[in-house]
Amino acid sequence: MWKRLEIISEQSGLRDPVLLVSVSTANPQYRLLYSQARELGKYLLKKLEFKQIASLYSSAMSPEIRISRSGISSMLSNNFYLHSGKSRDYLLFAGHSSPLESEYEYGQTVLDYAQKLGVAELISIGARWSQPVLSPTEAPKVLGFSSDEIGASKLQDAGATIVKSESAFYFANVIVPLSKLHGIRGYKLSVDHGEPIPHPKSLIAIFDVLSRLIQLHVDTTDLVAQSKELAEAIQKAEIEGLEVDEDGEISGTRRAPQGEDIYR
Repeated sequence: MWKRLEIISEQSGLRDPVLLVSVSTANPQYRLLYSQARELGKYLLKKLEFKQIASLYSSAMSPEIRISRSGISSMLSNNFYLHSGKSRDYLLFAGHSSPLESEYEYGQTVLDYAQKLGVAELISIGARWSQPVLSPTEAPKVLGFSSDEIGASKLQDAGATIVKSESAFYFANVIVPLSKLHGIRGYKLSVDHGEPIPHPKSLIAIFDVLSRLIQLHVDTTDLVAQSKELAEAIQKAEIEGLEVDEDGEISGTRRAPQGEDIYR
């Protein structure tokens, strides 16, 4: 795997930093269904004062570049951002998507840098494929697991339901136990899929747990308003005899993805 970590701003002496890994799949088939982590990262950057401190480029990402209106090309990346809270520092790893391959090697690079910054806790955000699909009118509950028993207990105290006796796949899940090998306690927070994009209820639920787990407090007023608008659209669709499909389109129907369990 080719990789390049570009350090924009050297950091030292961070206060009990915690790392939020908030990247979603780039697979077009599931991009809309499992975009909760990407949306959460964007919302954090919008609501809190984060500064970019590093960028990670890698061949594990999709072989794609961006070309601007002025004809300037740029590579895809995920970036590290830093927010200084009242009592501790918060690092955010967000950007284009989770890696398409070489998840272990990619995670190793993320964790090596996190370890250098003094990170002792890591929280990975994502969505969980479930059957039956979560009703679009239902408030999602936050599910979670950890890299150790202490972490699982903390998740329960923060209001998350512990996931038990199942397999989980791909980067957002792999990085949790992988973090333990770096002396970092890992947590995974997820919601069952089913809420139409842009998933405001899912983000509100996750932020509620984060506020108790790591004292990260975010104003979710925008999300509450967005949730109400979505509920009204769904209600109108039901009155008109339509259905909301899993891509958030209020017309036609679509089945949930079939085959193996899919976790993002």
